[in-house]
Amino acid sequence: MGWVLDAHHATIGKRVAIKIMRAGPFRDRASRGRFIAEAQTAALVHHQNVVQVFDLGFLADGRPYFVMEMLEGITLAQLLRRGLRFDEICELAMQIADGLGAIHGVGMVHRDLTPANIMVVPGSGPLGRCKLFDFGIARPVAPRRRRLTPAGDVMGTPTFMAPEQCLDQPIDTRADIYAFGVVLYNMATGTIPFGRHDADRGRIMLSHVRDPVERIEQLTSGEACPPAFAMLVGRCLAKRPLDRYQRIETVRDQLFNMRLLARLTKPPSGVASAGAFGYQSEMVIQTGGSNRLGNRASSLHCYEEVPPSG
Repeated sequence: MGWVLDAHHATIGKRVAIKIMRAGPFRDRASRGRFIAEAQTAALVHHQNVVQVFDLGFLADGRPYFVMEMLEGITLAQLLRRGLRFDEICELAMQIADGLGAIHGVGMVHRDLTPANIMVVPGSGPLGRCKLFDFGIARPVAPRRRRLTPAGDVMGTPTFMAPEQCLDQPIDTRADIYAFGVVLYNMATGTIPFGRHDADRGRIMLSHVRDPVERIEQLTSGEACPPAFAMLVGRCLAKRPLDRYQRIETVRDQLFNMRLLARLTKPPSGVASAGAFGYQSEMVIQTGGSNRLGNRASSLHCYEEVPPSG
């Protein structure tokens, strides 16, 4: 929907990223609305585990853009390729839960939580800091505004969507808890409950609605996945929202206790060799959230593009 500039904010002397909407999607009213809503939603959240947006403005041709935090690191999807110990899974999962809690705290549902939409950047701790981003299809828990997509046009990543989201039914924060359960499943097993061997969007969504999830214990060793963790993931993945955890904070508290227990006992072998976490040379620029939104007088003249090195 948009392209990103690596830029320098001349006023505050800070490196930033500028996301500008492409001309094609700009002509579609719904796409334009989602682009603006992405910046506005991110700006509602002020949390270390959610990316930051500094400003929203419009080009001379009317296309919107927003200025956001520059993130250098790798996605969780990339990190998972090397495998994680159980205590590392808990550490990262707690950060993701904290970010989700902040999003839910302002009355929003992310609706597209996936490992590809979670950045891991340098920060406190050996693994770094998780940052949630991509609020393109986020919406209020009790939406008061007009839908930006027609009824029946289901938005999201099928492999991580809750059953009620697949059915285009009203959703709340418990849909994010289901997606969080899929992320945990992926972190522990290296795979996903549905869609491993079938890329058909409709069949994947139907599986979320009606098919049982293969038990996580069958895909991992007992050390890599303690029974309490398997039960936690299973409850997050319950088909009915009423059968899931009702608040992400409850899940976070249980993960904290599991991590503490893991550190007090012999470190498990994990899914794969842990190794040293090294940030790769590639840089991924993504989006964020802060407070100076809705300023139509903004323009690009105060941003200087950083020329590529070498």
